[in-house]
Amino acid sequence: MGLSPVLPAEAYGTRGRPGLSRGMLALITVLQKVENLTDRAAADRAKFGMDWKYALPLEADDPGFDHTVLSEFRARVAAHGLEEKRWICCWPRWPGKG
Repeated sequence: MGLSPVLPAEAYGTRGRPGLSRGMLALITVLQKVENLTDRAAADRAKFGMDWKYALPLEADDPGFDHTVLSEFRARVAAHGLEEKRWICCWPRWPGKG
């Protein structure tokens, strides 16, 4: 199962150019929380950090994204009461597996 089904479409924007998947945005917010980073610092880590590129997964030459995408994503998640669902991507899927 990919990360996109974690959050419903309401947590995702509908206008503008195609963006990051909602599953990837959820994972970025998890990594951001773990490393206690600002939105700008998290966007920089996704752009320049090979460990984040591997985890997300992004190509080595991926141009990154604007840091405001993260606050917009969190606002959409909160507007639809989905705050807890974004953490599902990092919880163990099977009891006793970790």
